[in-house]
Amino acid sequence: MVHGLRICTGLAISSMLMTVPLLAGQVESGPTMGQAQALAATIRPGDEIKVVDPKSGEKGYFRVYVPSDYSSDRECPVVLYYHGLGGSPGTALLKSILKGKRFIIVGMGYYQRGLEGYQYMVSEDVRIVRRVLGWLEKRFRIDRNAVFLAGFSKGGFYTSGLLNELPDLWAGAIILGAGARTEATNARALAGKPVFIGCGDGDRFLDDALRARKYYQGLACEVTFECWPGVGHQISDDNGISRWLFEQSSREVPAIPADMTTKDGRGVPSRPRGATGVEIWSAEELVLGGALVAAMVSLTGLALWRLKKRQRRRIS
Repeated sequence: MVHGLRICTGLAISSMLMTVPLLAGQVESGPTMGQAQALAATIRPGDEIKVVDPKSGEKGYFRVYVPSDYSSDRECPVVLYYHGLGGSPGTALLKSILKGKRFIIVGMGYYQRGLEGYQYMVSEDVRIVRRVLGWLEKRFRIDRNAVFLAGFSKGGFYTSGLLNELPDLWAGAIILGAGARTEATNARALAGKPVFIGCGDGDRFLDDALRARKYYQGLACEVTFECWPGVGHQISDDNGISRWLFEQSSREVPAIPADMTTKDGRGVPSRPRGATGVEIWSAEELVLGGALVAAMVSLTGLALWRLKKRQRRRIS
């Protein structure tokens, strides 16, 4: 069995959900204390709201589900979820998987829909992520150390790209029915990062998912991989997503992989190592290292030339 009709059923009642307008500039300037308290009072545990915001993507809105066990007495973990190609911002999938418990779920929109949207992922979609998190922080008691990223299909590739671009922002990532975007700008910051990858054995993106597993293992990430038998481009009901999220959100400090070196004896990751044990260097580090080597060679050559010149003067 796979998630499908139940999600459509959840979306069909979306017109009954609360709609909250977000005026341009509201997140940057922030509402008054009274406005924030009044709005929070209208959002009850178990509610889902539609936040209208022209700056949140092409659709002009995002959805927020508040877990049925939410309490302002404790910090709440968050999952930002990106839908597949042709879909709409929604929370139904993860709400079903998590039984509506524990996590604030945000159904995210894209700056631009379709395959063309990838070109804006780093610039515009990163801005939207920060905007949405700012909105949440002003209204809920969220745990900034337990903010997760998830996505299916196109959303899975987006999840990989945003994880690579903002590794310090996420407690972990869930890539479903998709692969990885392999242009990490800060590979070292990904070391030890929990990554869940799930894909059906009949999914056209299975090879991409397998490459994603290899890619993130090579960056010393803590990878959990599931291949669901008899499943195509869908998500199996028999998955470990809920268990994985609950476990990761309960961890105070991510474990350091065994193949990571440390410095100062404090268990601080210094540099990830690939499967072969070779240290991983970024492109910027390689360029800088090459420049330093070239400078050292030049200085050594100059010193030798001066030494020979002095020796000639002494002989003459």
